Amino acid sequence: MPGRKRLSRIQIGRETTPGTMVAATTILRVPAAYLSDDRTPEFVEEAVGIFRTDRSVITAISASIDFADTSATPEQLPHFLAMLYGGPITGTADGTGSSGYRYITSIPTTAAPTNRTCTIEAGDDYEIERAGYLKITELTLKGAGASSVMMSARGIAQRVERLTSFSTTTTPEVDDLVFGLSRLYLDPASGSFGTTAVNAQFKGFEITFSGMWERQYTGEASTTVGPIWTFAVFADYEIRGKLTLLHDPAVSGSGGLREHFRTQTPRLMRIDCIGRAYATSGTGTVFGNRRGVRIDLPIKVTKVSPMADDNNVSIVTVEFESRWNATAGTAGSITVCNEIAALP
Repeated sequence: MPGRKRLSRIQIGRETTPGTMVAATTILRVPAAYLSDDRTPEFVEEAVGIFRTDRSVITAISASIDFADTSATPEQLPHFLAMLYGGPITGTADGTGSSGYRYITSIPTTAAPTNRTCTIEAGDDYEIERAGYLKITELTLKGAGASSVMMSARGIAQRVERLTSFSTTTTPEVDDLVFGLSRLYLDPASGSFGTTAVNAQFKGFEITFSGMWERQYTGEASTTVGPIWTFAVFADYEIRGKLTLLHDPAVSGSGGLREHFRTQTPRLMRIDCIGRAYATSGTGTVFGNRRGVRIDLPIKVTKVSPMADDNNVSIVTVEFESRWNATAGTAGSITVCNEIAALP
């Protein structure tokens, strides 16, 4: 019988040594995604009295995977941030007396992030494959009115191999975030994140976080599995995004983002996506005893699109890039709050 999409599964396990595959320990609650075997076969040109011979050799072995749009949950987002920017895999207490934990991922500045990798298992009820040294190279977070906060991602891995059966795991509890409970703040670079709220104007956002994990093919590849890449080097990053706003003060040419585009004035942007309450509340929490995701980025506007409309109401889309800002002394961070003491 053929495989069934509805019986597909994706699960990961944290590797101690990058590339040394381990059993998966948790299921990713995302849409079906399958590993791409990206090995490179090359035909060898030769003259043996025949037009075209099929002599070939595999010169490089790699793998990749694309994760389609899915709900950005506080419970599973830290897995992706750990493999992208070396985010923490153990939480710290969120305030005093609550059941919450914080996972704070700093955007890299003067040093490469910790190289955190996973083994991934993916397949359906017919066939299962796995790959090691999984790295996330691109992560997109977005939200818009009357919808969930979403994420998508791309990753690379060393090689694909067939697996007899999925490792035994459990399906984790997750919390779905909705855009309607999101908040936007914009402040001068000399100020602090989260001081000035943009009220009744925030219509949507989309931010893509890229990490240039460059695969290195060296001479020490495994003679057993073939010419896989040996390791990945973090070479750089890029963060670009969009804000959609009603044509109101926050985006105007008099003190708003349109003016800041013209003068290339940096801003401190905070987006809070707030989830449901902790089982046990306490004090001093990021989101007031709730789960959630906080994005803090220094930004410069790179484009302001002409006005458009949403059901005859004027809106403006603002594009930006985030880089380290000298005045604020930061490249930003992503904070995730959940009730998980350590990633499984």
